[in-house]
Amino acid sequence: MTHRLVAEGERMLFCYIDPGSARAAACGDRMTAQVQGIGVGHRDEQSLLTLAARPEFDPTAALDLACGYRPLPIDPRIATAAAMIRAHPAHPNSAAELSAAVHLSTSRFLRLFSAHAGTSLRRYRLWARMLTVGRAVADGADLTTAAATAGFASPSHFSDTFHAMFGLTASTLLTSGTRVVILD
Repeated sequence: MTHRLVAEGERMLFCYIDPGSARAAACGDRMTAQVQGIGVGHRDEQSLLTLAARPEFDPTAALDLACGYRPLPIDPRIATAAAMIRAHPAHPNSAAELSAAVHLSTSRFLRLFSAHAGTSLRRYRLWARMLTVGRAVADGADLTTAAATAGFASPSHFSDTFHAMFGLTASTLLTSGTRVVILD
């Protein structure tokens, strides 16, 4: 969805939550109004602003406050598969391979994965690659190297995926002096 943000001050906080996740639903439930299908007016907005203004910002506390949700325990087989994806994001990590590794049929694995991860296997693999790029950039790597290490086929594949996921280019984001924080 095309969007435009007008902000005052020196700091902005963006928290991307997968729209299919329980956290997103919980955050949506905390909005006080809907404008053209978009939730606005978070009921804890003032507390979130106060939290964000602290010199030592705690992103985990902000996420918990924004969503008011703590994830339920995840099926250990799905946790294992997700850990495999995060450990080797450049690997294809096919549904057949992952389901075999956790001793489930592919169809059962895909249903459980969506239910416990809050998103599809494909989107989770893309997200794991983006996390890998974010960590590498936070550690000083350039975007091209980070994207290749994460398993993107080319710089343009990474660029297109980043733009589709976040609504702006990675280079635009990084040249603005943004601090990247990745939460596990």
